[in-house]
Amino acid sequence: MTQTAETVTAGGTLNSADPAPYLALFSRWNAELIDFYLGCLQQYSLIPFRVFDFRSVESMMQAQTDFCRQVAEDCKAEAKKLAEIADEELGESSSSPETTYEAQLLKAQEDARQIIRLAEQQAERIIADAEKEAAQRRQTNAGLQAEGDSAAA
Repeated sequence: MTQTAETVTAGGTLNSADPAPYLALFSRWNAELIDFYLGCLQQYSLIPFRVFDFRSVESMMQAQTDFCRQVAEDCKAEAKKLAEIADEELGESSSSPETTYEAQLLKAQEDARQIIRLAEQQAERIIADAEKEAAQRRQTNAGLQAEGDSAAA
């Protein structure tokens, strides 16, 4: 007697004797995630270059807020794409659409929170570095000013 491996899900049992649908799902799923993460990484890597455009702390904070909002929107859209891929590859979803959608939204929200935390940490590092450099420049300028004053006297 042969046994087939089965996976128990919230919606019932899926027969895993044929791995092709799952391999197709994982392939498309991973390709989509790679594209998404590379896009996020590209957007995130451009942040330090935008520092020179900021004229105030408020403009930097607004840019950070805008970035975080965009990340949250992108994560929601990506969760939708991933759900569509799963539905296309596996046919009907293995659990109720509400549960799947809820889980994906919660995951997207958690991912967005993590990205926001990373962006905040990066912003804090950028501000700290800028303040440190400004203090060093003030100190250097003060030293040059003192030398100029002593040479003039």
